[in-house]
Amino acid sequence: MTLPSIELRPSAKLDEAIALLRTLATNCYNDAQPVGMSLPAEKRDAYVRWATGTEGRLRAILSIRDAAAFFGSPRHRDICSMTPGSQLLPMINAEIDALSDRFETLANELDSARRLFERAGTCLVPDTSFYIEHGEKIEHVDFHALAQVPGPVRVLIPMIVVDELDGLKRGASSKARWRAGYSVAVIDRVIVDPPRPGILNPKKHMPPRGEVTFQIVFDSRGHQRMPINDDEIVDRCLVCQPFAGNLTVITYDTGQSTRARAAGLKVNKLSHDLGQEPGA
Repeated sequence: MTLPSIELRPSAKLDEAIALLRTLATNCYNDAQPVGMSLPAEKRDAYVRWATGTEGRLRAILSIRDAAAFFGSPRHRDICSMTPGSQLLPMINAEIDALSDRFETLANELDSARRLFERAGTCLVPDTSFYIEHGEKIEHVDFHALAQVPGPVRVLIPMIVVDELDGLKRGASSKARWRAGYSVAVIDRVIVDPPRPGILNPKKHMPPRGEVTFQIVFDSRGHQRMPINDDEIVDRCLVCQPFAGNLTVITYDTGQSTRARAAGLKVNKLSHDLGQEPGA
């Protein structure tokens, strides 16, 4: 899936967010330029009042950064600051048209992401350490045991994890090189029609087990990755959370586990038997 280019607040309800964006797209011109106003100064003031109120409504569903970004264009700033004149009305109309298109596009992005998660079941997000260090290769992992559910399981694979695995194919450790190459080959074989999920294991009746699917989480257009890859994985999980519902990070890495827990994510921290201390 390709994640939407906006981040929903943790408390936001997906259906309500989509409905609000569609309402804004449909009504923004009438709301921003009500009838009965003809003077440029009146139209500018009406637009500014609408923009301020709309940003407040968007903050109920979006991060403060994303809500403010709607009204950060140079044209918006010019409308708010320039002396009213005949040039103002075409600028207001153009800005409202652009905002209407943006609201509709984002509503469609959220709706598309929601449909990709339909019947996903429990979602797991293994980090790179899982693919390299786990005792079983990913084709043989009991993902139902990791998820602690018999129903369907969706394994989400952030694009940063795919990129890390690709990089490890050229690493120093022979085990890491082999596991990385093997893992990306399995991912590529299972996911034949990205961004749609691919089936790793079909549904079984004896014992009853839901299907296990793999799905790559692509970066949204214009997304800027965080400088620390563990933080980037957490960020992608947080963006997926409104669509995935029950989402768990799977990791062998303490730093990844700590970051995910601090962000409020559910974590299954796996570990190896260290044995006795050397020289003890």
